[in-house]
Amino acid sequence: MRKTIMVCSACAAALLPALAASTAGAQAPATQDVGQQASNQQSASSTASSTQTNPSNTAISVAILSPGAATGAVNQSNASGASSSAGNTNTTNQSAGQAGGGGGGTGVQGVGQAAGSAQSATSQASSTQTNPTNQAIHVAILSPGASSGAVNQANNSGASSSAGNANTTNESANQAGGAGGAVQGIGQQAVNRQDARSTGTSVQSDPANRAISLAILSPGAGSGPVSQANTSGADSRAGNTNTTNQSANQAGGGVQGIGQAAANDQRADSTATSQQTSPSNLALALGLLSGPTSGGAVSQSNASGARSQAGNSNTTSQSANQAGLGGPLGLAVQAIGQAAPSSQAATSAAQSLQQGAANAALALLGAVTQANTSGASSMAGNANTTNQQANQA
Repeated sequence: MRKTIMVCSACAAALLPALAASTAGAQAPATQDVGQQASNQQSASSTASSTQTNPSNTAISVAILSPGAATGAVNQSNASGASSSAGNTNTTNQSAGQAGGGGGGTGVQGVGQAAGSAQSATSQASSTQTNPTNQAIHVAILSPGASSGAVNQANNSGASSSAGNANTTNESANQAGGAGGAVQGIGQQAVNRQDARSTGTSVQSDPANRAISLAILSPGAGSGPVSQANTSGADSRAGNTNTTNQSANQAGGGVQGIGQAAANDQRADSTATSQQTSPSNLALALGLLSGPTSGGAVSQSNASGARSQAGNSNTTSQSANQAGLGGPLGLAVQAIGQAAPSSQAATSAAQSLQQGAANAALALLGAVTQANTSGASSMAGNANTTNQQANQA
C-alpha cells in the first residue's frame, strides 16, 4: 500500500510552531539537537516435563529337549520425551545525521527517536506414560528346529513445544543544508509488543505390546518378525515476527516537519494435545503336535498425533522525503504525518484422542499389518504489510 500524505500530524503540528518561533529573534548560532531512546524488555520461560510410571520390558525364551531351537533378536523400548524452548530476539538501530546551519539567520535542527520493544515467550511441553509394557515370550518343548524371529516393540510418548519472538526496528533521520530562517524537525517513534505461548501435551495410559510364540512337539516350527508400536505425540509452535523501518530525509531551507509513528501488537497462542488411553497390541503364534508351521511378519501400530501452529508476521515501512528552499522569512512550510498501527491475534488448537484401540493377530500364517491412527492439525496465522511513502518538493 503506497500513500502520498500532505497533512500535518499531531506530532509535526506541535513541533513546527516551536521551531519557527526560534527564528523570530536576532541572528544566533546554529543549533542542532539529537535525542535517541531505545527500551527493550524481554522475558522467556521454558518448561519441559517427562514422566514414566511403570515401564516394563520382559523377554523370555524357554527350550526343553529341543535341539536347534533358536530365538531371534528382541528389541524393546519405553520412551517418554519432552522438549521445550522459548526465546526472544530484538535488534534496534537508530541513526541521525545533521549537517549545515542557517544562512544569515538561525538554523535550527531537531531529531527525536524513540523505540520500545516488549517481548514475552512461554513454552511448555509435557509427556506422560503410565503403564507401558513390552513382553516377548518364546517357548519350545520337544520341538527340534523351532525358532522365533526378531521382535521389535516400542511405547513412545513425546511432546515438543517452542515459542519465540523476533523484532527488528530501524530508524534513520537525515537533515542537511539551510537558508534564512531554516527550521527542520523530525520525530519518529516505534513501539512493539509481542506475546507467544505454546503448549504441547502427550499422554499414554495403558499401552501394551505382547509377542508370544509357543511350539510343543512341533518340528521346524518358526515365527516371523513382529513389530509393535504405541505412539502418542504432540507438537506446538507459536511465534511472532516484526520488522519496522522508518526513514526521513529533509534538505533545504524553510520550515519542514516530519512525524512518523509505528505501533505493533501481536499475540500467538498454540496448543496441541494427543492422548491414548488403552491401546494394545498382541501377536500370538501357537504350534501343538503339528507339522512344520511358519509365521509371517506382523506389524501393529496405535498412533495419536496432534500438531498446532500459530504465528504473526508484520512488516511496516515508512519513508518521507522533503526538499525545498524557503525565503528570508522562511515562508515555505512542509509537513508530513504518518501512522501505522497493527494488531494481530492468532489462536490454534489441535486435539487427537484414542480410547480403547486394540490390535490382535493370532494365526500368524501371512504378513499382517494393523493400524489405528488418530491425527489432528491446526494452523492459525496473520501476515500484515504496510508501506507508506510521502514525497514533497
